[in-house]
Amino acid sequence: MSHMRRSARALIIAAYFFLPAIASGLSLEGRVQEFDLKNGMKVLILERPVAPVASFYLRFKVGAVDEPAGETGTAHLLEHMLFKGTKTLGTRDYKKEMKLLEAIDEVAEQIDRERMKGEKADEAAIAALRERLTSLQEEHRKGVVKDEISSLYEENGAEGLNASTGCDLTTYQVSLPANRMELWARIESDRMVNPVFREFYSERDVVREERRQREETDPEGMLMENFFAAAYMAHSYGRPIIGWDADVRFLNKRRVERFFKQHYAPNNAVVAVVGAVDAKRALKVIEDYFGGIPPQEIPAMPGSEEPPQAGERRITVEFDAYPQVMIGYHKPAMPHFDDYVFDVIDMILSDGRTSRLYKSLVEEKKIAVRVSTANGMPGSRYPNLFTIFVTPRSPHTCAEAEEEIYRQLAILCDQPATPRELAKVKNNLEAGFIRSLASNAGLAAQLSYYQSLAGDWRYIENHLQVIGRITAEDVRRVAQSYLVERNRTVATLVKQEAADLIVLSTHGRSGLSGWNLSSVVHKVLVRARTSVLLVPAYESLAVEPLDYRYRRLMVPLDGSKRAECAIPVATALAAHHDAEVILVHAVRRPELACRAPVSPGDQDLADRLTERNRVEAAMLYRKRRHQRDSRRS
Repeated sequence: MSHMRRSARALIIAAYFFLPAIASGLSLEGRVQEFDLKNGMKVLILERPVAPVASFYLRFKVGAVDEPAGETGTAHLLEHMLFKGTKTLGTRDYKKEMKLLEAIDEVAEQIDRERMKGEKADEAAIAALRERLTSLQEEHRKGVVKDEISSLYEENGAEGLNASTGCDLTTYQVSLPANRMELWARIESDRMVNPVFREFYSERDVVREERRQREETDPEGMLMENFFAAAYMAHSYGRPIIGWDADVRFLNKRRVERFFKQHYAPNNAVVAVVGAVDAKRALKVIEDYFGGIPPQEIPAMPGSEEPPQAGERRITVEFDAYPQVMIGYHKPAMPHFDDYVFDVIDMILSDGRTSRLYKSLVEEKKIAVRVSTANGMPGSRYPNLFTIFVTPRSPHTCAEAEEEIYRQLAILCDQPATPRELAKVKNNLEAGFIRSLASNAGLAAQLSYYQSLAGDWRYIENHLQVIGRITAEDVRRVAQSYLVERNRTVATLVKQEAADLIVLSTHGRSGLSGWNLSSVVHKVLVRARTSVLLVPAYESLAVEPLDYRYRRLMVPLDGSKRAECAIPVATALAAHHDAEVILVHAVRRPELACRAPVSPGDQDLADRLTERNRVEAAMLYRKRRHQRDSRRS
């Protein structure tokens, strides 16, 4: 898990030839030239004639947070659509293509309307419509020039061609030889004026598959999605950027087009150009291609303001993966002063091996394999979260990791940060500032980012100045105000205790008749939903390497020596596969004694297991009571 906000701020901008200015207090004033087109488009240009290349960033102040309810995923799908071409790019004959697109839209909408009926849908009608849709799509593909926009860029020496959708912004970026600026302007202005959402319905399916891979089958993606949904009850920050599957599967092309027209307007866009360009000529090119695009009235965000949290929220996500914990605290957005303070807290807690959380959880107590923090998730336009991520080190639990994190936060609330810590934070911020000076793309990215979100690219310069004024008392005040239980959301990823292989012993006789039908063996074979390895009791069995790698082995035991014959085989397999072994003790239910006497051995085993469980339960109760009392105090 990366530090999303820290990464953004660590990339605070300039170019390496500004290095001499850093010592005297870096200033970009007079270097960054800013212009406002008549249609409201903001243009930032920085001449940097070090190499004959330039980076171009076009950002729109629109993201997942701006989507209407029930249409989540629109902004992300729209980003995909803008690579499908325009009326002149990506087509062999647009007039002919337009008729096919209209027919495709009509059939696809009929399918969607029928599917929305759920169980009452006419499957035969859907099948016939799908066949018609497939035929139309195959005919349409014949007139499409696949990936023409990407090909044009690549043929002209492009690097870093990419686009991204976030909660707050949508970005289109590329680096080109400086003499190809007009190509960039022609393509991007054409995408703003004449986009064609071809292959919409097939791309919708692509996005759904992307969602399955990123959110539904990836443990961290699933954890984060559920975490934000729990943290935000009203605000649209609680929705996933890629959208809920129930929304994406029925996204309507006409609604996506309307969303595009409302938000992809010049008065909602920022252009940043950094590199070997002449500012006057660059401005003329931008005016020629973008200046004639009419402005639009930008709709207000449809979501609601998030109410103050009145108590801790907790959720558990089950997944076959190593346990993880996400802890989030609501906080203000930039440029609120407390947001700056959280940048300092972020670094105090998890920046480097000497940071508080890393030193305590990873190095000293060794109860975690990693721990990190991030300021400003999932977005920065509106009040957001300060977030802590931790992965416990086996056999330590999520609860143990949480307990230590809360102990460290309590120290932060009670005791001022040391002068040494504050000096380290400020030095590291400045060092990160300097390390980020070499890239045109990084510079263009940050100029456009802060201009879009903060309304002024000068936030870049002001950031270090404000950080320099933060005191130890500021850190303690902010920690006491926000890092409290009632303001906390916790999401825990719990590993599913499913075994890859069950290893158990038999009597060594052939056929089902040879088995003790009342034994663990028979019950496991009948009920198991995974592979089973049978080991003949009291016989040696060589363990040969297998191509399939097991992660977790389970050995059912009933207290008998015969059942324990499976343990050596299981441990040998576990050693070979670096796998975990789970020993499961099966104890007869006490009421069986009324049918047949309980043997002394069975009774002894039941008594020992009962006593062990009683002791462990008592210890767990005392531990949890101590945690609860500590948090209250």
